[in-house]
Amino acid sequence: QLSEFIPSFTAPMTSASRDSSSQLCKVFVGGIAITTDDDTFRSFFSDFGKVVDSVIIRDQVSNRSKGFGFITFDKPERVDELLEKRPFTIEGKEVEVKRAIPREEISPIAHTKTKKIFVGGLNKEVTADEVRDHFEEKFGGVEEVQFIYDKDTQEFRGFCFVTMDNEDIVDKIVIDQSHSFRNKPCTVKKAEPKGTKNITPVHRMPTYPSLSAYYAAYEPTPLDYYYIGYPFGCDRFSALGQMSHARGAASSSVYSTARGRYRPY
Repeated sequence: QLSEFIPSFTAPMTSASRDSSSQLCKVFVGGIAITTDDDTFRSFFSDFGKVVDSVIIRDQVSNRSKGFGFITFDKPERVDELLEKRPFTIEGKEVEVKRAIPREEISPIAHTKTKKIFVGGLNKEVTADEVRDHFEEKFGGVEEVQFIYDKDTQEFRGFCFVTMDNEDIVDKIVIDQSHSFRNKPCTVKKAEPKGTKNITPVHRMPTYPSLSAYYAAYEPTPLDYYYIGYPFGCDRFSALGQMSHARGAASSSVYSTARGRYRPY
């Protein structure tokens, strides 16, 4: 039922807003052993391609590992090859490896596994065959393309749903954002089932008497990426990975970085 899905987007993300190729070179690594050092971490992934950057996130006061980090390869193809070889074990501990999701793409369904994507902002002249050809040529098999029409006029409403044959490739499609049809950039997001926005977070951070106290409770970080299952300060996999966020609430469980300090996402 198409009515079970709703788009979750604000405006098309163009190539000018971020370098898609660079984003596609990054992976998140979770569940890292506390004893794993930076050299071991980088060396492990160097076996899968040239690593241009690596970091294990640590507490700024104690320097204790928070149990997750990020790897950046020199080419997007390295990430594709790496993901095909999962699972991985570092120093006897299995780790979780995923594509790093840019903070502007974080949402309650950012890490939901799905084969269906929403494609919006299309010209009314665009055809289903054009959409199918675009995604098949760049990303692989397409199972279905569903154009949405006005119930009364039967006019194309400018958006559609595309079902890919692979869940992992959907993350790559969403991160890429270099999609356009007939010279017009379009919006591509994971299809969001109705009710997702009403998910109740299973964990909320405590409220604080003031914004200064709120910010003081969290250390700054230069990273623009994080995994929704690892809010900063969380050292390992837990029920926190199942949470959603309450936009604009000071007690929100999901945070992004802004000007060197945390803010509610």
